[in-house]
Amino acid sequence: MEKIFIGIDIGKDGAIKVLDPKDNFTCVMPLDSEGALDIDILKTILSTYRLESLRSPNEYHVIFEKLTPLHLASKSSNWSLAHQYGAIEACCISLSLPYTKVPPKEWQAMMFSNIAPLRKKDGTSDTKGRALLKVQELFPSMKLTDPNKPKSKVPHNGIVDAILLAEYGRRKIK
Repeated sequence: MEKIFIGIDIGKDGAIKVLDPKDNFTCVMPLDSEGALDIDILKTILSTYRLESLRSPNEYHVIFEKLTPLHLASKSSNWSLAHQYGAIEACCISLSLPYTKVPPKEWQAMMFSNIAPLRKKDGTSDTKGRALLKVQELFPSMKLTDPNKPKSKVPHNGIVDAILLAEYGRRKIK
């Protein structure tokens, strides 16, 4: 049976993507009414995969970014990211789901290897643009918009990154 990879892009605009030929599960990061991670929903999502009667925990692998402080972000943004990071790791541990934390530069180096560098108007690297190009190359028919906004035509950055994190896992983890 093929291993299933679950990519999680951390952040309020993050997302969760399951790469499984039998399941096309995608969701934006579950948040509560105050905009914080809804840990109960996250645990329910991850439990769905862990508790399937025909699968063992070794058939799943969760991939998420290794958190590093964002120098230009506010203290509250960094705190929110740290909270999500810890909660995701704790859910994986409590559910006995194998997981890998990967630095952004590592997964981006692998996934962007054949995508030419892009620059924003201010001259900084456009990693979101490169990520979108890579997902469109790898999964041309995959829906990239927020499932909660069916009329949206704008790709959701969190979903794009979650897809690439899961694909990174598929390529790197045996």
